[in-house]
Amino acid sequence: MYVLVRHAHAGDKQSWEGDDAQRPLSARGRQQAEGLVVSLRGMRVDRLVSSPYLRCVQSLEPLAARRSLPVEVSDLLEPHADPGPLAAWLVDRRLDGAVVCTHGETLTALFDRWADDGALVKLGHGATRASTQKGAAWVVTTDEKHTEARYLRPLHIGPPALAVG
Repeated sequence: MYVLVRHAHAGDKQSWEGDDAQRPLSARGRQQAEGLVVSLRGMRVDRLVSSPYLRCVQSLEPLAARRSLPVEVSDLLEPHADPGPLAAWLVDRRLDGAVVCTHGETLTALFDRWADDGALVKLGHGATRASTQKGAAWVVTTDEKHTEARYLRPLHIGPPALAVG
């Protein structure tokens, strides 16, 4: 079992003027990152692995602080990464108990790859592969015959984020 996380909200990509890899979480994203701690309460978490993009690392920081774990980074989790090597890496049993943070486009490519490979992917809670919200997660269990991914909606912990008009 491992958990795939789509990074939390990081503002509007088009209005960000710097290097996209350095785009940080918004106030809403920080609430979602705190919500991940609550969503994964009671689950085994032994390892945290993130895309090197700041918003992904920041999405795991509250969990890292709560669980006293470092956040490792992997280029396999970058946006537009080749889903083949990522899919192969995710079957490594050393990821059992890991929380892995990546990007929406990476998750979509991974789910498509699983479908192309003939993996039977069961999605819980009426979710679809395209329904991953920022700050949400998939609890993934696999065996030789199928992959099951249970969707966890994002939680917002803390004071309400102000809407930006």
